[in-house]
Amino acid sequence: TGPSVDAGMAPSGSGLLTLDATVSDDGLPLPSTLSTQWSTLSGPEIAGFGNGSSVDTTVTFPVPGDYHLRLAAGDGQVTTFDDLLVTIAAVSPIEEWRTEKFGAEAGDPGLAGDLADYDSDGLTNLVEYALNSEPKTSVEGHLPFSTMTGDTVSLTYRVNLRAGDVALTLEASPDMNAWAPAPATLETVSDDSSVLLWPARTIRLRDSADTMALAR
Repeated sequence: TGPSVDAGMAPSGSGLLTLDATVSDDGLPLPSTLSTQWSTLSGPEIAGFGNGSSVDTTVTFPVPGDYHLRLAAGDGQVTTFDDLLVTIAAVSPIEEWRTEKFGAEAGDPGLAGDLADYDSDGLTNLVEYALNSEPKTSVEGHLPFSTMTGDTVSLTYRVNLRAGDVALTLEASPDMNAWAPAPATLETVSDDSSVLLWPARTIRLRDSADTMALAR
């Protein structure tokens, strides 16, 4: 009798996923030589198996789409198989970033959630994402900084060009309570044409009461 193969339930989500399958055999012919192998029959790309010869393994899918996977098992005489259809939906830019930066911890909201602060540097993960900083390592050079010349405040900060799902808004306040959009002049300091953009926004303060103006 050939091996009994159950490829299990299709995983869902993104990033590093787990395939939980079941294979059993009658142990014949002797000596027993049961072997298993995962493969990609079809899909937009080839799935990446952590250990393709293991019944249970991790798997990653390079791009969204429908993947047809097969788990085959052979006992040296008979080979049987079971197929699995996995649909990987497109994910937002921040979820791609989260998977890239946090790996296996990406699904833990206490560590990788938008409002978590993994490296305890005072910046939430959402802010780290918007600034294209490193959420697991505090990098002082990635922080926004301001300079003041006469009645002009200049704020320099990073922009993550991949972060199309967030917007940075410059606001000012005379009393640290009431905030309103601050008119400013934008100047690009440097741009690597890929991920990072360093702009500087210059605010001309209207009067001495506005010297408490900050950006957030």
